[in-house]
Amino acid sequence: MIVGVLIRSFKVYSGWSYVPISRGDNFTSIIGDNGVGKSSILEALDLFFNRHVHNWNYNHTSLKSGLDKSPPEVCPIFLIEKRKINHRTNTYKSLERLNELLWKLDVHDYNPTFHKLLSPMVSHVSHLKEAGFSSSRFFLFPCGVRKIKGQTEFSMAFFDNSPYWNDLEEDDGEGSQESYSLNDVLTDAISHVRENIEYIYIPSELDYQQYTKIEGSTIQALMGTTVDNIIKDLIDDGVLKGINKGLDEFLKEIEVYLSKYQYKKPSVYQTRFNLSHLSSKIIETYFDSKVLNLKSGSASTPIYDCSSGEKRRAIIDLAEAFILKARKDPSGKKVVLAIDEPEVSLHMSACFDQFSKIEGISKSGVQTIVSSHWYGYLPSVSAGGAVYIADSKSGRSSSYIDLKRYREDIKELRKSTSGALPSNIELKTINDTVQSVISTIVYSNMKWIICEGASDRIYLDHFFSDHEDVRIVSVGGSKYVKQFYEYLYLALEDERQSIVGRVFLLVDTDESFEKYTAKESIKQIVIKRLQNYDDEYITRLEKTSDTKSTLPTEIEDVLDPKVFLETLKTYSSENDDVKNILSAPEITTASASGFALDWRVSERKQLEKFFSSPQIKCEFAERYISICQKEPLGWVEDIWEFLKAGG
Repeated sequence: MIVGVLIRSFKVYSGWSYVPISRGDNFTSIIGDNGVGKSSILEALDLFFNRHVHNWNYNHTSLKSGLDKSPPEVCPIFLIEKRKINHRTNTYKSLERLNELLWKLDVHDYNPTFHKLLSPMVSHVSHLKEAGFSSSRFFLFPCGVRKIKGQTEFSMAFFDNSPYWNDLEEDDGEGSQESYSLNDVLTDAISHVRENIEYIYIPSELDYQQYTKIEGSTIQALMGTTVDNIIKDLIDDGVLKGINKGLDEFLKEIEVYLSKYQYKKPSVYQTRFNLSHLSSKIIETYFDSKVLNLKSGSASTPIYDCSSGEKRRAIIDLAEAFILKARKDPSGKKVVLAIDEPEVSLHMSACFDQFSKIEGISKSGVQTIVSSHWYGYLPSVSAGGAVYIADSKSGRSSSYIDLKRYREDIKELRKSTSGALPSNIELKTINDTVQSVISTIVYSNMKWIICEGASDRIYLDHFFSDHEDVRIVSVGGSKYVKQFYEYLYLALEDERQSIVGRVFLLVDTDESFEKYTAKESIKQIVIKRLQNYDDEYITRLEKTSDTKSTLPTEIEDVLDPKVFLETLKTYSSENDDVKNILSAPEITTASASGFALDWRVSERKQLEKFFSSPQIKCEFAERYISICQKEPLGWVEDIWEFLKAGG
């Protein structure tokens, strides 16, 4: 996994810049204003993996002042699990020598001029440790390339001169010392990452016909195999032997009539017809004429005749199809998919689906890095980060925002920069999301559910997985669901006759319940709250203005009671509170998980404490849906009845 990158004198980056990429999750978006260097990061990584010998895109300022003073460098930071590398190999030994450099990074070991650059790196390493990564189980190391005097060489950025290397000697076990050069160590490290990571870069501007060719490098990288290998697997060696034998006999037959002439290659070695020759001809004659077509009923449109938006969507559809369904890579290479502005040329109504596909790719175990100007996905991505890049008088900065708590991280960033950063992220996020919803329900019969948190979305995605026209977005809390409702209402109040689709907004009933009276004149948009009734042990959907019952009710209280208890039991061996909670007597007539057992006040508090643990709600939701067979829940059916009434 790529967790960060150091860049200097490359495209918009003149001096050293550190860009955090990941804290262990597979999804990363790079956001910020135009011209701050979002695409430069993806291109720099492409240079490291795929075109390190040439095509360096130098920074203009550095070029004018002389590249010898600040040579262009690209140095990714990698996080690799130790158990995946044979500990007896030179690679393992080399990575072991690099390992403590970053795990024990201390700014005071370096020249003060690097302190500003190193501080965010130290913070990033701390976050990795908090996420459960450690030097005992993972290698964390920098390795990159530098262009100097026209030559490309391996480097570790400014870490080449680290005091860490003063002791780069290791006892060989027999009392003598064996020295290792930094270049030897880097050669092993870089060879390993290039052999085991497939970096696939899809720029914003590309030749779609070439990029979508099945015999092209991009599609073959997505497939994890080559057309050449596929063809060779289909051809029997005996066929080739027969062809060669027949051709040899044919030449001999001709030579009988040619007297003193013969056909032969000028060199001593005479070429035989082999698999590679046959494969290249098959590719040339069979695949070269084949063009990707977009099917629509019985008709089809070649990719070069599709609209710009259709072309962009096709690229992501291909990536999704090949990576998730058809990838065959016997080498076990780890894929990193980088996409520059996946929303380019797309209508606002298509952006949400585009990013949902990308999130799905990341959830399959593929590290996915995108740059984007569309922020509508930020509230609904359940795991990942956004890197906010800003340019100011004090220089370029990169701030990591954890999407599981993106509102809190934005507030902290705003506080630490005295309000200077970030610029309008929250406003743009809700604006982009609302516009996407509006454009789809006006143009089509799309159905939306807007809910509070990431765990709510996990359950709802599962409950409505059979309905392809239902989209679910979590926006980060009851306050924001209500805000979303007001934005929708304001935008559509005079356009209600044009609405074709439907939107259901769902909130919990919080302990500190506050009555919210919503305008209700647009029948296609409704907001309701979950409400349990302890006299009947059931769940209903109530208006947010209804105050007849305000028993605190969250989504964990309205699940199938049997599946809920079964899921809770999976935690009993690791959590004493859960053991105690499960000892309460069962209520057999309950239809909601909030009444699954006859809990005392103390046991309910233990349950609340359990669900308040960091990330436990999402983890519990994932376990629940893995057990749940989608038994119908009354309140879920009520939501569906509303949504399908639109047609």
